Amino acid sequence: MKKILLILLSLVLVLSLFSCGKTDEKNDEKIEEKVAEDMSWKIEEGVLIISGHGKMPDYIDENGELLERPWNGEAENFDSVAIEEGITSVGAGAFKEFQNLFDVNLNDGIKSIGESAFEKCTSLYVEDLPDELESIGDRAFNRCYSIDRIDIPKNVKTIGEAAFGKCYTLSNIKLSDSIESIGKEAFAGSRETVNVEFDGTKSEWENLGGSSLVDDDATVNCTDGAYGE
Repeated sequence: MKKILLILLSLVLVLSLFSCGKTDEKNDEKIEEKVAEDMSWKIEEGVLIISGHGKMPDYIDENGELLERPWNGEAENFDSVAIEEGITSVGAGAFKEFQNLFDVNLNDGIKSIGESAFEKCTSLYVEDLPDELESIGDRAFNRCYSIDRIDIPKNVKTIGEAAFGKCYTLSNIKLSDSIESIGKEAFAGSRETVNVEFDGTKSEWENLGGSSLVDDDATVNCTDGAYGE
């Protein structure tokens, strides 16, 4: 009888182990499937890591309303974002109003930062942007109170309206003459006196929008002198 019981217990144990193995296989398949998609995300040690390929989805609809984002509800679990190589854009509204976010690492292949992507990220500090960046959307960094200086890469062609508007500590901006268009009040609303170093002429600055781009007390230094003098 004891031998029979031992045999039965052994069979139960084997079946149990086999069952667990099957579950693990299914879980592994789910993990692999998720990684095989165009984009995935995870949080490790307070960093939201986004990996994959292609453009990040936009999270603002045609009416300007913020849509559900995959990391909604995770604001308390990360204060830094790392967007890895292969991803070529930051979607509109992707991190809007994540007020705990203070650091973002964008891979050099990012070509566009969408509308309101980092709007109202009041703790965010950004100085250098990706080398291959071509466009910065409307209000992309609006009300990012911790940005005190920004160096716009030479590949950037367009900067949207109020892109860096109401960045209260913003005081130094560098711009290349390769810029083709800048939206109104792109750098307006700082509580500091803004100094712009523009690698173009006063006439070129005027054609981009001139005084509509910055506050009245801003100084814009062009290759042929200070704008407005």
